[in-house]
Amino acid sequence: MTTAEYQPSDRQLHDEICQRLEQTQGVGVWQVKVAEVEGKVTLEGTVPEPAMQQAIEDLVDVCPGVQDIENKITVQ
Repeated sequence: MTTAEYQPSDRQLHDEICQRLEQTQGVGVWQVKVAEVEGKVTLEGTVPEPAMQQAIEDLVDVCPGVQDIENKITVQ
């Protein structure tokens, strides 16, 4: 199996995304709900500014195994 074919389980993907969110200054995991099914990630929650909304999507987009993102994060 090559790296391009690697697809983590939903649980592995969830853990990776949450870990990256925790390591990002200014983003709390409690602010964003992450749900994933077979590589499709749905983000929900509220953040204080539009730049944070985009930064979270960008962070998730580079996680191995993410195939699609539905960003439902709202800006307060």
